[in-house]
Amino acid sequence: MVLTFLYSAPKVPHATFRWLKKIAIGKTIFLAFVWMYVTTLLPFLIADASKQGWMEAVLLSIYRFFLVYAICILFDHRDREEDRAEGIRSLITSLEEPHLDKLYYASSSFPPSAPCCWRPPCRCSRCSAS
Repeated sequence: MVLTFLYSAPKVPHATFRWLKKIAIGKTIFLAFVWMYVTTLLPFLIADASKQGWMEAVLLSIYRFFLVYAICILFDHRDREEDRAEGIRSLITSLEEPHLDKLYYASSSFPPSAPCCWRPPCRCSRCSAS
Protein backbone atom coordinates (compact mmCIF):
# COMPACT_ATOMS: atom_id res chain seq x y z
CA MET A 1 0.00 0.00 0.00
CA VAL A 2 2.79 2.41 0.94
CA LEU A 3 4.79 1.46 -2.15
CA THR A 4 1.80 2.14 -4.39
CA PHE A 5 1.31 5.53 -2.78
CA LEU A 6 4.98 6.48 -3.16
CA TYR A 7 4.81 5.70 -6.86
CA SER A 8 1.68 7.74 -7.52
CA ALA A 9 2.22 10.56 -4.97
CA PRO A 10 4.03 12.89 -7.42
CA LYS A 11 0.80 13.07 -9.45
CA VAL A 12 -1.30 14.15 -6.42
CA PRO A 13 -2.05 17.88 -6.81
CA HIS A 14 -1.34 18.84 -3.20
CA ALA A 15 1.44 21.07 -1.85
CA THR A 16 2.60 18.38 0.57
CA PHE A 17 3.59 16.05 -2.28
CA ARG A 18 5.12 18.58 -4.71
CA TRP A 19 8.64 17.85 -3.46
CA LEU A 20 8.24 14.25 -4.65
CA LYS A 21 8.16 15.49 -8.26
CA LYS A 22 11.78 16.52 -7.88
CA ILE A 23 13.01 13.20 -6.48
CA ALA A 24 10.92 10.78 -8.55
CA ILE A 25 13.90 10.14 -10.84
CA GLY A 26 13.93 6.42 -10.04
CA LYS A 27 10.20 5.76 -10.35
CA THR A 28 10.60 3.46 -13.36
CA ILE A 29 13.24 1.39 -11.58
CA PHE A 30 11.11 1.40 -8.44
CA LEU A 31 8.04 0.18 -10.35
CA ALA A 32 10.00 -2.57 -12.12
CA PHE A 33 11.46 -3.68 -8.77
CA VAL A 34 8.03 -3.83 -7.11
CA TRP A 35 6.58 -5.88 -9.99
CA MET A 36 9.58 -8.20 -9.91
CA TYR A 37 9.23 -8.61 -6.14
CA VAL A 38 5.49 -9.33 -6.24
CA THR A 39 5.61 -11.72 -9.20
CA THR A 40 8.90 -13.52 -8.46
CA LEU A 41 10.45 -13.12 -5.02
CA LEU A 42 7.28 -13.02 -2.95
CA PRO A 43 5.93 -16.32 -4.35
CA PHE A 44 9.37 -17.85 -3.84
CA LEU A 45 9.43 -16.71 -0.21
CA ILE A 46 5.85 -17.86 0.42
CA ALA A 47 6.61 -21.30 -1.01
CA ASP A 48 8.90 -23.57 0.94
CA ALA A 49 12.14 -21.78 0.04
CA SER A 50 14.32 -24.55 1.50
CA LYS A 51 13.23 -26.87 -1.33
CA GLN A 52 14.14 -24.34 -4.01
CA GLY A 53 17.53 -23.10 -5.05
CA TRP A 54 18.31 -19.51 -4.14
CA MET A 55 20.39 -19.07 -7.27
CA GLU A 56 17.37 -19.94 -9.40
CA ALA A 57 15.29 -17.31 -7.60
CA VAL A 58 18.00 -14.67 -8.03
CA LEU A 59 18.44 -15.36 -11.74
CA LEU A 60 14.69 -15.44 -12.34
CA SER A 61 14.33 -12.16 -10.42
CA ILE A 62 17.00 -10.46 -12.54
CA TYR A 63 15.35 -11.78 -15.69
CA ARG A 64 11.92 -10.55 -14.56
CA PHE A 65 13.26 -7.14 -13.48
CA PHE A 66 14.73 -6.38 -16.90
CA LEU A 67 11.65 -7.66 -18.70
CA VAL A 68 9.33 -5.45 -16.64
CA TYR A 69 11.78 -2.52 -16.79
CA ALA A 70 11.71 -2.59 -20.61
CA ILE A 71 7.90 -2.56 -20.54
CA CYS A 72 7.90 0.34 -18.03
CA ILE A 73 10.22 2.33 -20.30
CA LEU A 74 7.67 2.08 -23.09
CA PHE A 75 4.82 3.35 -20.91
CA ASP A 76 6.94 6.14 -19.42
CA HIS A 77 7.97 7.16 -22.92
CA ARG A 78 4.30 7.44 -23.82
CA ASP A 79 3.70 9.71 -20.79
CA ARG A 80 6.93 11.66 -21.24
CA GLU A 81 5.52 14.97 -22.46
CA GLU A 82 2.74 14.99 -19.86
CA ASP A 83 5.27 14.30 -17.07
CA ARG A 84 7.55 17.07 -18.33
CA ALA A 85 4.62 19.52 -18.42
CA GLU A 86 3.72 18.60 -14.83
CA GLY A 87 7.35 18.93 -13.73
CA ILE A 88 7.74 15.26 -12.80
CA ARG A 89 11.36 14.22 -13.13
CA SER A 90 12.29 10.70 -14.06
CA LEU A 91 15.13 9.01 -15.86
CA ILE A 92 12.90 8.67 -18.91
CA THR A 93 11.97 12.37 -19.03
CA SER A 94 15.58 13.45 -18.58
CA LEU A 95 17.18 11.23 -21.24
CA GLU A 96 17.41 12.29 -24.86
CA GLU A 97 15.87 9.99 -27.46
CA PRO A 98 19.11 8.21 -28.56
CA HIS A 99 20.08 7.47 -24.95
CA LEU A 100 16.56 6.31 -24.15
CA ASP A 101 16.72 3.94 -27.13
CA LYS A 102 20.00 2.49 -25.83
CA LEU A 103 18.53 2.02 -22.36
CA TYR A 104 15.45 0.29 -23.78
CA TYR A 105 17.41 -2.02 -26.08
CA ALA A 106 19.87 -2.91 -23.30
CA SER A 107 17.00 -3.71 -20.93
CA SER A 108 15.02 -5.68 -23.47
CA SER A 109 18.01 -7.67 -24.75
CA PHE A 110 18.67 -9.32 -21.39
CA PRO A 111 15.43 -11.34 -21.00
CA PRO A 112 15.64 -13.13 -24.39
CA SER A 113 19.29 -14.02 -23.79
CA ALA A 114 18.80 -15.29 -20.22
CA PRO A 115 17.43 -18.77 -21.10
CA CYS A 116 20.51 -19.35 -23.27
CA CYS A 117 22.79 -18.76 -20.29
CA TRP A 118 20.82 -20.51 -17.58
CA ARG A 119 18.71 -23.61 -17.50
CA PRO A 120 17.08 -24.67 -14.24
CA PRO A 121 17.95 -28.18 -13.11
CA CYS A 122 15.36 -30.87 -13.67
CA ARG A 123 13.51 -31.77 -10.48
CA CYS A 124 11.52 -34.74 -11.75
CA SER A 125 11.66 -38.00 -9.82
CA ARG A 126 13.52 -39.78 -12.61
CA CYS A 127 16.38 -37.25 -12.67
CA SER A 128 16.65 -36.74 -8.93
CA ALA A 129 16.83 -40.52 -8.34
CA SER A 130 20.10 -40.85 -10.20
